[in-house]
Amino acid sequence: MQNLIFSNLVHGVAVQHQSQIIKKHGLRLLHYFEDYKRKNEFQVFLCFGDPTSPVPSALEFIDECLPKSVVVGGLSSPTKSGISSLALNDQVLAPGTVAGVALSGNAGFALHSVTAQGALGIGPTFKVTSGRLNLVHTLDAEPALSQVQKVALTAIRAQPRLAQLLQNSLLVGLTESDESTKQDFLIRTVVGATSDGAIAIGDNTISENSTRLRIHVRDGETARTELDNLLQRYSLERAITGFSGVRPSAILLCACNGRGKNMFRESNFEINKLSSVFTSSDEASPDVSSIPVAGFFANGEIGPTGAVIPSSSSDDKKSTYLHGFTSVIAFIYDDLDSSDLHEKDDDNLPPQEQGREV
Repeated sequence: MQNLIFSNLVHGVAVQHQSQIIKKHGLRLLHYFEDYKRKNEFQVFLCFGDPTSPVPSALEFIDECLPKSVVVGGLSSPTKSGISSLALNDQVLAPGTVAGVALSGNAGFALHSVTAQGALGIGPTFKVTSGRLNLVHTLDAEPALSQVQKVALTAIRAQPRLAQLLQNSLLVGLTESDESTKQDFLIRTVVGATSDGAIAIGDNTISENSTRLRIHVRDGETARTELDNLLQRYSLERAITGFSGVRPSAILLCACNGRGKNMFRESNFEINKLSSVFTSSDEASPDVSSIPVAGFFANGEIGPTGAVIPSSSSDDKKSTYLHGFTSVIAFIYDDLDSSDLHEKDDDNLPPQEQGREV
């Protein structure tokens, strides 16, 4: 495991072109990334910051330099502004720092991520036909605010409980995909509307005729449903890709401090849910209680969207985002660790069962 610090000098780094990111730390990090990429089939980073850290810039930097990387982590919650809330080894880091830890392991080392944003989509998925940065002017060639109002009225007629959610936590999901069955939306808040019927959202990546948008809402019930669906999906993909029966070496959970008991009305809800990933046929790891789990309640969570299992045969890369009201779960696998565990378990089996493939 190697340590890597992105200092607050990343504030001035542009990430659009390689020539622009080669500055001071950028040059040093670029050399480091190139060496790391040569030595590791999968590039895995844990990334941490505080609310004043230039995390989005750092994430774009990593995504551009290491297109197949998986990055997870979160932001600290300092008790007041201007104080240090991050440390790496024995070093206390200045406010505004982004701390990154690059992971590597044995053959087959991998990190799988599940990002639960807690939101439920309602109504159709629209194309942004006019908009830029954080403003959406038209959806499917109609004023955006008008389209939102139509979706809201239809949803409330079908499910009256959605009325308060739409009033208190109106969200949108963004994607660049037009495949309606394969969308992992990036959830962002609606922060306002303009007099000409446009809506403003908490993100500046709107791209005309490219971005797709769907209205979402969030509460404890929708968060439970989405977490169940994502873990079921990950469990299935895990089996398909050959990880069924393989025990993770560790699990990292970075959950928003607005989730937990505040959202689910019970303690340890998400930790307990992790057991659902490991079915009864997963003899190597029947439940999560024997797997080391670490994490913290965050003030912003870092990860891609959906459930991600990296593949060396795929060129697909999911961008890394800073989320809110989200839980990012990282399942860390190391083949040698898993083999060692199987060997230890084998010693405790009856003679007729020893050597049986698990």
